[in-house]
Amino acid sequence: MYKKFYCKFLKMKYLFFFLILTIFPMFSLHNEKKSERFVPVKIIEEPIQYLNSLYTANNNLVNSDDDSNFKAKFKPAKFSGPHFLAQLNGQCFEHLKNNYKWFVCPFQNITQFEQNLRWEPYKGIIGVWYEWEIKDAKFSSLLMLNGDDCGENGPREAKIFLICNQNDTKTQVDDITEPKVCKYEITLKTHLVCENNYDLFTMNVYAYLNETQKSIWNNLYTQFQNELITEKLYNMSLNRIYEESGFLRTSEEKINLKIKQNNETNVGQESKSNKKVKFLTYNELQTKLEECEKENRRLKKKLSSNNFTQNS
Repeated sequence: MYKKFYCKFLKMKYLFFFLILTIFPMFSLHNEKKSERFVPVKIIEEPIQYLNSLYTANNNLVNSDDDSNFKAKFKPAKFSGPHFLAQLNGQCFEHLKNNYKWFVCPFQNITQFEQNLRWEPYKGIIGVWYEWEIKDAKFSSLLMLNGDDCGENGPREAKIFLICNQNDTKTQVDDITEPKVCKYEITLKTHLVCENNYDLFTMNVYAYLNETQKSIWNNLYTQFQNELITEKLYNMSLNRIYEESGFLRTSEEKINLKIKQNNETNVGQESKSNKKVKFLTYNELQTKLEECEKENRRLKKKLSSNNFTQNS
């Protein structure tokens, strides 16, 4: 009986070792194959650097495979203004502020690239060179209009102001501000507008007109000083001279380009459709008529004193 029990024990022992040598390796191999399906991933958190590849050394122009965000609504205007500023035409100046990289290209365009870590950071056009802003008969700023849409705020736009950089011959962006949503003001420091660098320096528009335009301006100014024309007519006439000189866009160009007009620039005034019509009463109309008749008598008297007759 003892031998019989011992034989059963040996069989159980051999069976146990058989299971260990056959089934367990198969289970272990299955786990190894299963583990091969998963590959550990290292998560790297660092600032976005790939945007740098979007720029080329050729005039710092954007060169992206997907340039859908960089299709300007119109071509930039031709260079105009003081001849010494022609050096800025074709140049771009980089500026980094508040996680936005800017490329300011006077007389061309302005582009902006967001540097934040998020899906699809903004990249697009802030504005395209449109015309000069002229105040008090002087070149005030470069208007860069009709950039990418900014919702209810309209298209993005910017003004470039030029200030003297007397201590350096390098032109650079000094500051960028946003007085209103999507309306920017850019200060560009350059030695090109420093009076000390020239024997004769001026930003007056008159100095950059041809002789014919100067003669017309002189006649207009004389008539305005003698109160032969109103201030409104005088300014309208000057605007025509600016347009002929290429400093401002013509009315036809503005219509063709379909620029959204802004009251704060030369682009135009409030559209007629937005103006509220005010109906005058009979008394108000009578007052207006008397004012017109009085002005008519004054002008006739002024013409007579300057030897102008009705036939002339």
